[in-house]
Amino acid sequence: MVGVDPSARDADAFLPAVTESATTVPQRRAGASRSRPQRRWWLTLTGVGIVLIGGAYWAGAESASPAAIERSVAPAPRVPVTAAVVLRRLSQAIVAQGTLKPATVVSVSFGPVSVPAAQPIVTAKPIQAGAVVTNGSLVAQVAGRPVFTMTGSTPMYRDLTVGDHGPDVAQLQSDLADLGFPSFDALGVFGHGTDLAVRDFYDHSGFSAPVVAASSPKHPQVMVPQAEIVFVPKLPAVVQHSSLILGQPINNPALTLSTGRLRALIPLNAAQVSLAHVGDVATLFVYGTTGTGVQIPAKVAALKMGSSSATAVLRPEKPLGNSLTGARVGARIVIASTRKAVLAVPVAALYTGADGQPVVTVIARNGRRVSIPVSVSPEIGGFVPVQPLRGRLAAGARVLVGE
Repeated sequence: MVGVDPSARDADAFLPAVTESATTVPQRRAGASRSRPQRRWWLTLTGVGIVLIGGAYWAGAESASPAAIERSVAPAPRVPVTAAVVLRRLSQAIVAQGTLKPATVVSVSFGPVSVPAAQPIVTAKPIQAGAVVTNGSLVAQVAGRPVFTMTGSTPMYRDLTVGDHGPDVAQLQSDLADLGFPSFDALGVFGHGTDLAVRDFYDHSGFSAPVVAASSPKHPQVMVPQAEIVFVPKLPAVVQHSSLILGQPINNPALTLSTGRLRALIPLNAAQVSLAHVGDVATLFVYGTTGTGVQIPAKVAALKMGSSSATAVLRPEKPLGNSLTGARVGARIVIASTRKAVLAVPVAALYTGADGQPVVTVIARNGRRVSIPVSVSPEIGGFVPVQPLRGRLAAGARVLVGE
Protein backbone atom coordinates (compact mmCIF):
# COMPACT_ATOMS: atom_id res chain seq x y z
CA MET A 1 0.00 0.00 0.00
CA VAL A 2 1.34 3.08 -1.09
CA GLY A 3 1.17 5.89 1.38
CA VAL A 4 -0.18 9.28 0.46
CA ASP A 5 1.41 12.41 1.67
CA PRO A 6 -1.34 14.47 3.20
CA SER A 7 0.27 17.64 2.05
CA ALA A 8 0.33 16.30 -1.50
CA ARG A 9 -3.34 15.38 -1.41
CA ASP A 10 -4.22 18.80 -0.23
CA ALA A 11 -2.20 20.24 -3.04
CA ASP A 12 -3.97 18.12 -5.69
CA ALA A 13 -7.28 19.06 -4.29
CA PHE A 14 -6.32 22.69 -4.46
CA LEU A 15 -4.93 22.45 -8.00
CA PRO A 16 -8.21 22.35 -9.99
CA ALA A 17 -9.38 25.39 -8.18
CA VAL A 18 -6.23 27.19 -8.99
CA THR A 19 -6.32 26.08 -12.60
CA GLU A 20 -9.93 27.15 -13.06
CA SER A 21 -9.20 30.48 -11.64
CA ALA A 22 -6.22 30.94 -13.86
CA THR A 23 -8.16 30.15 -16.99
CA THR A 24 -11.25 32.29 -16.11
CA VAL A 25 -9.61 35.62 -15.31
CA PRO A 26 -7.94 36.11 -18.69
CA GLN A 27 -11.27 35.39 -20.45
CA ARG A 28 -13.05 38.17 -18.45
CA ARG A 29 -10.31 40.63 -19.28
CA ALA A 30 -10.62 39.80 -22.97
CA GLY A 31 -14.39 40.37 -22.77
CA ALA A 32 -13.88 43.72 -21.10
CA SER A 33 -11.42 44.83 -23.75
CA ARG A 34 -13.93 43.98 -26.50
CA SER A 35 -16.70 46.06 -24.83
CA ARG A 36 -14.67 49.33 -24.77
CA PRO A 37 -14.68 49.88 -28.61
CA GLN A 38 -18.41 49.23 -28.65
CA ARG A 39 -18.96 51.83 -25.95
CA ARG A 40 -16.86 54.43 -27.85
CA TRP A 41 -18.84 53.71 -31.02
CA TRP A 42 -22.11 54.38 -29.23
CA LEU A 43 -20.79 57.58 -27.74
CA THR A 44 -19.69 58.77 -31.18
CA LEU A 45 -23.07 57.88 -32.70
CA THR A 46 -24.85 59.73 -29.91
CA GLY A 47 -22.71 62.89 -30.47
CA VAL A 48 -23.38 62.82 -34.20
CA GLY A 49 -27.10 62.55 -33.50
CA ILE A 50 -27.03 65.54 -31.18
CA VAL A 51 -25.20 67.62 -33.79
CA LEU A 52 -27.72 66.62 -36.49
CA ILE A 53 -30.66 67.45 -34.26
CA GLY A 54 -29.14 70.84 -33.31
CA GLY A 55 -28.46 71.69 -36.96
CA ALA A 56 -32.00 70.77 -37.91
CA TYR A 57 -33.35 72.98 -35.10
CA TRP A 58 -31.11 75.89 -36.17
CA ALA A 59 -32.16 75.52 -39.80
CA GLY A 60 -35.80 75.52 -38.78
CA ALA A 61 -35.34 78.57 -36.58
CA GLU A 62 -33.42 80.55 -39.19
CA SER A 63 -35.67 79.74 -42.09
CA ALA A 64 -39.22 81.01 -42.41
CA SER A 65 -42.11 80.52 -44.73
CA PRO A 66 -42.94 83.13 -47.41
CA ALA A 67 -45.94 84.19 -45.35
CA ALA A 68 -43.74 84.79 -42.34
CA ILE A 69 -41.30 86.81 -44.41
CA GLU A 70 -44.13 88.91 -45.80
CA ARG A 71 -45.44 89.58 -42.31
CA SER A 72 -41.97 90.65 -41.13
CA VAL A 73 -41.52 93.26 -43.84
CA ALA A 74 -45.10 94.50 -43.92
CA PRO A 75 -45.48 98.23 -42.97
CA ALA A 76 -46.73 99.08 -39.53
CA PRO A 77 -50.40 99.99 -39.23
CA ARG A 78 -51.13 103.62 -40.12
CA VAL A 79 -51.54 105.74 -37.00
CA PRO A 80 -53.10 109.20 -37.30
CA VAL A 81 -50.91 112.13 -36.23
CA THR A 82 -52.91 114.88 -34.59
CA ALA A 83 -52.46 118.38 -33.24
CA ALA A 84 -54.54 120.53 -30.92
CA VAL A 85 -56.75 123.40 -32.00
CA VAL A 86 -55.55 126.53 -30.15
CA LEU A 87 -57.22 129.73 -29.03
CA ARG A 88 -54.59 132.41 -28.66
CA ARG A 89 -53.11 135.57 -30.11
CA LEU A 90 -50.81 134.68 -33.00
CA SER A 91 -47.60 136.49 -33.84
CA GLN A 92 -44.64 136.03 -36.15
CA ALA A 93 -41.32 137.66 -35.39
CA ILE A 94 -37.77 138.16 -36.57
CA VAL A 95 -35.22 137.16 -33.94
CA ALA A 96 -31.74 138.64 -34.27
CA GLN A 97 -28.88 140.19 -32.31
CA GLY A 98 -27.33 143.62 -32.42
CA THR A 99 -25.52 146.33 -30.48
CA LEU A 100 -26.58 149.34 -28.42
CA LYS A 101 -25.30 152.56 -29.92
CA PRO A 102 -25.96 156.26 -29.26
CA ALA A 103 -28.13 158.22 -31.67
CA THR A 104 -25.30 160.57 -32.67
CA VAL A 105 -21.52 160.47 -32.32
CA VAL A 106 -19.56 163.72 -32.59
CA SER A 107 -15.80 164.17 -32.82
CA VAL A 108 -14.58 167.28 -31.03
CA SER A 109 -11.34 169.08 -31.94
CA PHE A 110 -9.82 171.89 -29.93
CA GLY A 111 -8.78 175.16 -31.51
CA PRO A 112 -5.26 176.68 -31.47
CA VAL A 113 -3.96 177.83 -28.10
CA SER A 114 -4.29 181.58 -27.65
CA VAL A 115 -1.80 181.93 -24.80
CA PRO A 116 1.33 183.71 -26.07
CA ALA A 117 4.47 181.55 -26.14
CA ALA A 118 2.55 178.58 -24.70
CA GLN A 119 2.40 175.06 -26.07
CA PRO A 120 -0.85 173.08 -26.46
CA ILE A 121 -0.10 170.91 -23.45
CA VAL A 122 -2.81 169.34 -21.28
CA THR A 123 -2.21 170.91 -17.87
CA ALA A 124 -4.95 169.29 -15.72
CA LYS A 125 -6.39 165.83 -15.31
CA PRO A 126 -8.45 165.27 -18.47
CA ILE A 127 -12.06 164.18 -18.56
CA GLN A 128 -12.62 160.42 -18.74
CA ALA A 129 -14.77 158.20 -20.93
CA GLY A 130 -18.29 157.85 -19.56
CA ALA A 131 -18.45 161.38 -18.16
CA VAL A 132 -21.49 163.47 -19.01
CA VAL A 133 -20.92 166.93 -20.42
CA THR A 134 -23.57 169.63 -20.52
CA ASN A 135 -23.90 173.25 -21.56
CA GLY A 136 -21.00 175.15 -19.91
CA SER A 137 -19.06 172.03 -18.79
CA LEU A 138 -15.32 172.33 -18.32
CA VAL A 139 -13.90 169.46 -20.41
CA ALA A 140 -10.17 170.29 -20.42
CA GLN A 141 -7.40 172.66 -19.45
CA VAL A 142 -4.76 173.39 -22.07
CA ALA A 143 -1.79 175.66 -21.35
CA GLY A 144 -3.53 176.60 -18.12
CA ARG A 145 -6.67 177.87 -19.87
CA PRO A 146 -10.17 176.29 -19.80
CA VAL A 147 -12.05 174.60 -22.61
CA PHE A 148 -15.87 174.70 -22.26
CA THR A 149 -18.61 172.92 -24.15
CA MET A 150 -21.69 174.84 -25.27
CA THR A 151 -24.66 174.02 -27.47
CA GLY A 152 -24.48 175.17 -31.07
CA SER A 153 -24.43 174.00 -34.66
CA THR A 154 -22.02 176.70 -35.86
CA PRO A 155 -18.40 175.80 -35.12
CA MET A 156 -16.25 178.15 -33.09
CA TYR A 157 -14.16 179.35 -36.02
CA ARG A 158 -12.86 182.69 -34.63
CA ASP A 159 -12.19 184.75 -31.53
CA LEU A 160 -15.24 186.79 -30.42
CA THR A 161 -15.20 190.27 -28.93
CA VAL A 162 -17.22 193.46 -28.79
CA GLY A 163 -18.42 194.56 -32.23
CA ASP A 164 -18.67 191.04 -33.71
CA HIS A 165 -21.97 189.72 -34.97
CA GLY A 166 -23.25 186.53 -36.54
CA PRO A 167 -24.82 183.14 -35.73
CA ASP A 168 -21.86 182.13 -33.58
CA VAL A 169 -22.45 185.22 -31.41
CA ALA A 170 -26.17 184.42 -31.23
CA GLN A 171 -25.62 180.87 -29.99
CA LEU A 172 -23.04 182.10 -27.42
CA GLN A 173 -25.61 184.61 -26.10
CA SER A 174 -28.31 181.90 -25.91
CA ASP A 175 -26.02 179.52 -24.04
CA LEU A 176 -24.95 182.20 -21.55
CA ALA A 177 -28.59 183.09 -20.92
CA ASP A 178 -29.44 179.40 -20.30
CA LEU A 179 -26.61 179.29 -17.75
CA GLY A 180 -28.02 182.35 -15.94
CA PHE A 181 -25.92 185.07 -17.58
CA PRO A 182 -28.17 187.04 -19.96
CA SER A 183 -26.58 189.74 -22.11
CA PHE A 184 -29.62 191.91 -23.03
CA ASP A 185 -27.88 192.74 -26.32
CA ALA A 186 -29.53 192.31 -29.69
CA LEU A 187 -29.36 188.64 -30.66
CA GLY A 188 -26.30 188.03 -32.76
CA VAL A 189 -24.56 191.26 -31.77
CA PHE A 190 -21.63 191.18 -29.35
CA GLY A 191 -22.20 194.35 -27.29
CA HIS A 192 -21.26 195.53 -23.83
CA GLY A 193 -24.02 193.38 -22.33
CA THR A 194 -22.48 190.25 -23.85
CA ASP A 195 -19.07 191.43 -22.61
CA LEU A 196 -20.44 191.55 -19.06
CA ALA A 197 -22.15 188.17 -19.37
CA VAL A 198 -18.90 186.53 -20.51
CA ARG A 199 -17.02 188.06 -17.56
CA ASP A 200 -19.60 186.75 -15.11
CA PHE A 201 -19.51 183.24 -16.65
CA TYR A 202 -15.71 183.03 -16.42
CA ASP A 203 -15.65 184.35 -12.86
CA HIS A 204 -18.29 181.79 -11.86
CA SER A 205 -16.20 179.02 -13.45
CA GLY A 206 -13.09 180.04 -11.50
CA PHE A 207 -11.11 181.55 -14.35
CA SER A 208 -10.23 185.10 -15.34
CA ALA A 209 -11.97 186.37 -18.43
CA PRO A 210 -9.58 186.77 -21.40
CA VAL A 211 -9.23 190.29 -22.71
CA VAL A 212 -8.03 191.96 -25.86
CA ALA A 213 -4.40 192.82 -25.43
CA ALA A 214 -4.68 196.14 -27.24
CA SER A 215 -7.68 197.34 -25.25
CA SER A 216 -7.50 200.04 -22.57
CA PRO A 217 -6.01 198.85 -19.28
CA LYS A 218 -8.75 200.65 -17.40
CA HIS A 219 -11.57 199.29 -19.53
CA PRO A 220 -10.27 196.13 -21.20
CA GLN A 221 -12.59 194.45 -23.65
CA VAL A 222 -13.35 190.75 -23.23
CA MET A 223 -12.33 188.40 -25.98
CA VAL A 224 -13.58 184.80 -26.14
CA PRO A 225 -10.74 182.78 -27.73
CA GLN A 226 -11.56 180.21 -30.37
CA ALA A 227 -9.71 177.57 -28.31
CA GLU A 228 -11.82 178.05 -25.16
CA ILE A 229 -15.33 177.29 -26.44
CA VAL A 230 -16.38 174.09 -28.25
CA PHE A 231 -19.86 174.14 -29.76
CA VAL A 232 -21.61 170.74 -29.84
CA PRO A 233 -24.86 170.32 -31.79
CA LYS A 234 -26.68 168.59 -28.94
CA LEU A 235 -26.11 168.45 -25.21
CA PRO A 236 -25.99 166.71 -22.81
CA ALA A 237 -23.54 164.22 -24.27
CA VAL A 238 -21.46 161.33 -23.01
CA VAL A 239 -17.71 161.07 -23.50
CA GLN A 240 -17.10 157.91 -25.53
CA HIS A 241 -13.38 158.44 -25.98
CA SER A 242 -10.74 160.94 -24.91
CA SER A 243 -7.28 161.28 -26.44
CA LEU A 244 -6.20 163.82 -23.82
CA ILE A 245 -3.22 162.82 -21.68
CA LEU A 246 -1.94 164.94 -18.84
CA GLY A 247 1.36 166.58 -19.77
CA GLN A 248 1.06 165.67 -23.46
CA PRO A 249 0.20 167.86 -26.46
CA ILE A 250 -3.38 167.84 -27.77
CA ASN A 251 -4.10 165.09 -30.25
CA ASN A 252 -7.21 165.99 -32.28
CA PRO A 253 -9.91 164.88 -32.26
CA ALA A 254 -9.57 165.43 -28.57
CA LEU A 255 -12.95 163.98 -27.59
CA THR A 256 -15.61 161.71 -29.04
CA LEU A 257 -19.05 162.52 -27.68
CA SER A 258 -22.28 160.62 -28.07
CA THR A 259 -25.64 162.31 -27.84
CA GLY A 260 -29.20 161.07 -27.76
CA ARG A 261 -30.71 157.96 -26.25
CA LEU A 262 -29.14 154.58 -26.85
CA ARG A 263 -30.66 152.62 -29.71
CA ALA A 264 -30.22 149.04 -30.84
CA LEU A 265 -28.73 148.50 -34.29
CA ILE A 266 -29.92 145.09 -35.54
CA PRO A 267 -28.40 143.71 -38.79
CA LEU A 268 -30.98 142.06 -41.08
CA ASN A 269 -30.52 139.82 -44.10
CA ALA A 270 -32.29 140.34 -47.42
CA ALA A 271 -35.23 138.10 -46.51
CA GLN A 272 -35.77 139.80 -43.16
CA VAL A 273 -35.63 143.31 -44.61
CA SER A 274 -38.64 142.60 -46.83
CA LEU A 275 -40.66 141.61 -43.74
CA ALA A 276 -39.76 144.41 -41.30
CA HIS A 277 -41.39 147.85 -41.36
CA VAL A 278 -40.91 151.14 -39.53
CA GLY A 279 -43.22 151.19 -36.54
CA ASP A 280 -43.14 147.43 -35.91
CA VAL A 281 -43.36 146.51 -32.24
CA ALA A 282 -40.20 144.91 -30.86
CA THR A 283 -38.64 143.67 -27.64
CA LEU A 284 -35.02 144.12 -26.59
CA PHE A 285 -33.31 141.55 -24.40
CA VAL A 286 -30.57 143.34 -22.47
CA TYR A 287 -28.21 141.22 -20.37
CA GLY A 288 -26.13 142.46 -17.46
CA THR A 289 -22.70 141.36 -16.33
CA THR A 290 -24.26 138.73 -14.05
CA GLY A 291 -26.04 137.07 -16.95
CA THR A 292 -29.50 138.20 -15.85
CA GLY A 293 -31.54 139.92 -18.51
CA VAL A 294 -34.43 142.35 -18.80
CA GLN A 295 -36.98 142.78 -21.54
CA ILE A 296 -37.46 146.33 -22.80
CA PRO A 297 -40.28 147.31 -25.17
CA ALA A 298 -39.11 149.07 -28.32
CA LYS A 299 -40.17 149.99 -31.83
CA VAL A 300 -38.49 149.99 -35.23
CA ALA A 301 -37.52 153.65 -35.70
CA ALA A 302 -35.76 153.29 -39.05
CA LEU A 303 -34.46 150.81 -41.61
CA LYS A 304 -31.04 151.74 -43.00
CA MET A 305 -30.45 150.02 -46.32
CA GLY A 306 -26.98 148.90 -47.37
CA SER A 307 -25.60 147.43 -50.58
CA SER A 308 -26.13 143.81 -49.53
CA SER A 309 -27.88 144.07 -46.15
CA ALA A 310 -29.80 146.42 -43.91
CA THR A 311 -29.93 147.55 -40.31
CA ALA A 312 -33.04 147.96 -38.22
CA VAL A 313 -32.80 150.82 -35.72
CA LEU A 314 -34.81 149.96 -32.59
CA ARG A 315 -35.67 152.76 -30.19
CA PRO A 316 -36.38 151.63 -26.58
CA GLU A 317 -39.50 153.03 -24.97
CA LYS A 318 -37.47 154.05 -21.92
CA PRO A 319 -33.92 155.45 -21.81
CA LEU A 320 -31.06 153.05 -21.18
CA GLY A 321 -28.02 153.84 -19.09
CA ASN A 322 -24.99 155.11 -20.98
CA SER A 323 -22.92 152.35 -19.40
CA LEU A 324 -24.64 149.94 -21.79
CA THR A 325 -23.11 151.61 -24.83
CA GLY A 326 -21.67 148.92 -27.09
CA ALA A 327 -23.45 146.07 -25.28
CA ARG A 328 -24.76 143.12 -27.29
CA VAL A 329 -28.53 142.68 -27.14
CA GLY A 330 -31.13 140.32 -28.51
CA ALA A 331 -34.16 141.60 -30.43
CA ARG A 332 -37.55 140.20 -31.36
CA ILE A 333 -39.33 142.22 -34.04
CA VAL A 334 -43.00 141.33 -34.50
CA ILE A 335 -43.77 141.40 -38.24
CA ALA A 336 -47.34 140.02 -38.08
CA SER A 337 -49.87 139.45 -35.30
CA THR A 338 -53.55 139.17 -34.55
CA ARG A 339 -55.22 141.84 -32.45
CA LYS A 340 -56.89 139.30 -30.19
CA ALA A 341 -56.96 135.57 -29.48
CA VAL A 342 -58.20 133.55 -32.46
CA LEU A 343 -59.08 129.90 -33.12
CA ALA A 344 -56.20 128.43 -35.13
CA VAL A 345 -54.78 125.14 -36.40
CA PRO A 346 -51.34 124.19 -37.74
CA VAL A 347 -50.90 124.67 -41.49
CA ALA A 348 -50.57 120.89 -41.93
CA ALA A 349 -54.11 120.39 -40.57
CA LEU A 350 -55.73 122.05 -43.59
CA TYR A 351 -56.98 119.88 -46.45
CA THR A 352 -58.97 120.71 -49.52
CA GLY A 353 -62.39 119.12 -49.88
CA ALA A 354 -63.98 117.85 -53.07
CA ASP A 355 -65.65 121.24 -53.56
CA GLY A 356 -62.35 123.08 -53.13
CA GLN A 357 -63.30 124.32 -49.65
CA PRO A 358 -60.61 124.08 -46.90
CA VAL A 359 -61.50 121.49 -44.28
CA VAL A 360 -60.05 120.15 -41.06
CA THR A 361 -60.58 116.58 -39.86
CA VAL A 362 -61.44 116.26 -36.19
CA ILE A 363 -60.46 112.97 -34.53
CA ALA A 364 -62.91 112.07 -31.76
CA ARG A 365 -61.88 110.10 -28.67
CA ASN A 366 -63.46 106.98 -30.10
CA GLY A 367 -61.40 107.38 -33.30
CA ARG A 368 -64.28 108.68 -35.40
CA ARG A 369 -63.31 111.26 -38.01
CA VAL A 370 -65.40 114.32 -38.77
CA SER A 371 -64.56 116.71 -41.63
CA ILE A 372 -65.43 120.33 -40.88
CA PRO A 373 -65.29 123.00 -43.62
CA VAL A 374 -63.64 126.21 -42.44
CA SER A 375 -62.85 129.73 -43.57
CA VAL A 376 -59.19 130.69 -43.20
CA SER A 377 -57.06 133.80 -42.72
CA PRO A 378 -53.39 134.30 -43.69
CA GLU A 379 -50.90 132.06 -41.89
CA ILE A 380 -48.99 133.56 -38.96
CA GLY A 381 -46.05 131.75 -37.42
CA GLY A 382 -47.05 128.32 -38.72
CA PHE A 383 -50.70 128.60 -37.63
CA VAL A 384 -53.78 129.51 -39.65
CA PRO A 385 -56.76 131.29 -38.06
CA VAL A 386 -59.93 129.34 -38.88
CA GLN A 387 -63.69 129.67 -38.42
CA PRO A 388 -65.97 126.60 -38.83
CA LEU A 389 -68.61 126.97 -41.53
CA ARG A 390 -70.56 123.91 -40.36
CA GLY A 391 -70.22 121.78 -37.28
CA ARG A 392 -68.37 122.56 -34.08
CA LEU A 393 -64.67 123.28 -33.67
CA ALA A 394 -63.32 124.19 -30.24
CA ALA A 395 -59.95 124.81 -28.68
CA GLY A 396 -58.36 121.59 -27.48
CA ALA A 397 -59.91 119.41 -30.17
CA ARG A 398 -57.51 117.07 -31.97
CA VAL A 399 -57.25 117.55 -35.74
CA LEU A 400 -55.51 115.33 -38.28
CA VAL A 401 -52.15 116.57 -39.53
CA GLY A 402 -50.79 113.35 -41.07
CA GLU A 403 -50.62 109.58 -40.96
